[in-house]
Amino acid sequence: MKIGMLLPVLIVSIVAVVAVSGCVVQDLLSGILPGADVIKPSRSTLNVGTSSPVLIGKVFTLPESSVLPDRDVRLFVEFSNVDTDPLKKAENVVLELYDPFLFKDENKHLCVSKTSGCEPDVCSVSNPCATIVPGATKRAAFHLISPSLNEIASVLTTAKLFYKISYNYSGDTNFETLGVTENEILRLEQSGDILSTSLDDKRSSGPIKIYIVAGTKYFIKSQMGAFLVFKLKDEGNGGLKDSKIEPRTLTIKFPKALAEKVTTPQGEAINVPQGTILTAKITDRPFVGGADLGVASAQTSGNACNTDFSCINGVGEDADKVVCENKNCIELFKGESEPMQFLLDNIGRDLGDNRPHGSYLISANVKYRYEIRGQTQIEINPYTSIG
Repeated sequence: MKIGMLLPVLIVSIVAVVAVSGCVVQDLLSGILPGADVIKPSRSTLNVGTSSPVLIGKVFTLPESSVLPDRDVRLFVEFSNVDTDPLKKAENVVLELYDPFLFKDENKHLCVSKTSGCEPDVCSVSNPCATIVPGATKRAAFHLISPSLNEIASVLTTAKLFYKISYNYSGDTNFETLGVTENEILRLEQSGDILSTSLDDKRSSGPIKIYIVAGTKYFIKSQMGAFLVFKLKDEGNGGLKDSKIEPRTLTIKFPKALAEKVTTPQGEAINVPQGTILTAKITDRPFVGGADLGVASAQTSGNACNTDFSCINGVGEDADKVVCENKNCIELFKGESEPMQFLLDNIGRDLGDNRPHGSYLISANVKYRYEIRGQTQIEINPYTSIG
């Protein structure tokens, strides 16, 4: 029996466990893989940029001290994009008051009413800022009117105004894994040489990170039951809008040379053809509608979130890849998604005598809307009112 075929039952039985113990299981399985004494890959982990690219700066009011009832008040909020990656822009940026106490707009409509004009002079709901590039700062002003004497019942009142900034952002992860032939393992063991290589695990800036864990530190050609686990984590200074990412916003790309078959978390098997020719529809599930990605959205029941994916054989610049996307929303609980496990069968299709070992780059991208919130206090003093 080939040594690459020895572990499928054991590996598949531990797939669920890796979601909890990640590297522990990886170390356990790698220790019993053939060649563990001569194949010593290391992993270089790097988080590029900041996890909190948009920051709220100075917040102040005019007048700065206590204000009189039924008077003009201006609330200023400064915010910046502090990302160090020049290509990462905050897009569709909106600042809004979501709990404005009893303050009114300039026409004396309560800010909580549907007819209110309590919007800032820049980056408003009706006129969002298209982009805020790294290094840029915005100062937005709300023009408000303080509550009336009657509304505060002639009592000294400390009002709290709650505001939030929401923006679109994206994150990327590049993750390398290693494949080795059986003959190379035998050669290394016979010669006493060590295969030592560094594998990248890089994540871009932004609050939502994509973490990838391989079931083992390396894969063996023709291995069955290999797997990769994907998880989303929120590491920013705010929160993901509605605590979920929307359908078709998480994209994972596998090299076609990595495996003959990729199985999604929901059990759909994608047979990967040799070469780079686009095959016909590669899932038996019916498709309806249409996203501009070469494959339409799958039929689903209701709006339930899950980890169902659709995959296609890539075209154009992705012709050498299998491209998978989430069909439905994916929820995060306490800042983490559930693990998403992809099974890989018949590893390393391009390995052989001319390529005894090689690395494979798996890439993932997520697009999302993020929110950061803040509050400020304004004292309304009726005792100095003269009107």
